[in-house]
Amino acid sequence: MGVEKTVAETVVELFPDKAGRPSINRNTVPSFKMGAAAWTRYARALYLAAFFGAAASLFAYHHSSIIALVNWEILATYDFGNAIAALVAVGGYLLEHYISRKASQLEKQMERVEAQMAFLVPVTLEFHALWQGSVTSFIDKCVGQYLTKGGRVEHLGDYEAMFEQSAVGKSAILESPTALAHPVSRAMTFEVMFAVVKSGTRPRVTSKTELPLLLHNAIRECDRESKLWKSYEAFVRHSLLPGVERIAEIINESGHLMEPVSAEKMQSIFGTTGTGYGEKWVIAPRMWFYSRWVAYARSWQELIAVWDDGDKDEIRPAADFPIGLLFFNVEAQGAVARVEQELIGASQMHGHRR
Repeated sequence: MGVEKTVAETVVELFPDKAGRPSINRNTVPSFKMGAAAWTRYARALYLAAFFGAAASLFAYHHSSIIALVNWEILATYDFGNAIAALVAVGGYLLEHYISRKASQLEKQMERVEAQMAFLVPVTLEFHALWQGSVTSFIDKCVGQYLTKGGRVEHLGDYEAMFEQSAVGKSAILESPTALAHPVSRAMTFEVMFAVVKSGTRPRVTSKTELPLLLHNAIRECDRESKLWKSYEAFVRHSLLPGVERIAEIINESGHLMEPVSAEKMQSIFGTTGTGYGEKWVIAPRMWFYSRWVAYARSWQELIAVWDDGDKDEIRPAADFPIGLLFFNVEAQGAVARVEQELIGASQMHGHRR
């Protein structure tokens, strides 16, 4: 009797009759605001009750002695429609939870994309201002004022010839730099950005100098009271170093929002299996370029302190120039922009293009 009574009690509780027995209505269904756990337990109990009710009916059908224990007239009065409505309601809550969860995921993804762009875009902006603005302009000025004089002028043609023969120089996306006073200045900047290898040219991971070797050597050999030196020192203190420190500041504040670039992609971009400092890309930290840049900025501060003490023998810091940060950051920015494009149909990098 215990088993049959339990089943009957379960049926009475879940499927009310017209005499006012306990019923299932909207007020007894857990609210969605109560959280997924509450209504998930409710749905589980509901389906378990239905399962055991069906099992009991089958058992009674095959055991005639038990059929007498069931009052079919009373059972016929139970409101099965209300139970079906409850099942539909639970299904609706499940669907609502799924949609809400998807919306929450979308919101979190957008929050991260926006935060990442707030980090990546300023780094690209500051680097572009530093390189295409400050460094290129300084090179262009020095070509006219210093390098076209003396024995160095004959070497300027070598830069142009090397650039025109390179894959970069032959690229269809470039054109003659008519805004520069000396078009060779662009070719000189590419010496810092790209390395010449047997297979052609590839972006550098780091560079031993910020300036093309012809200009770098001229500054290193010049008198510290000369116009060239004074021009260079002013460039470092008021153009180069502020840009370097600003990028380091952005990295220190928001570097945790970086977008990792895979080792395979790094190898594809730079044409090397490793960083050049004894570690392969597969084991190098994903924030490798950012940490190198922070060290680079600190190395400049060290050199400036030496200059301030009156020793100006060294013209650049001990740390190499992580020029590859530009390529790395643009790749990371592109990856985030693709996610942004998928989420909202527009991105900072691609605009509203479909």
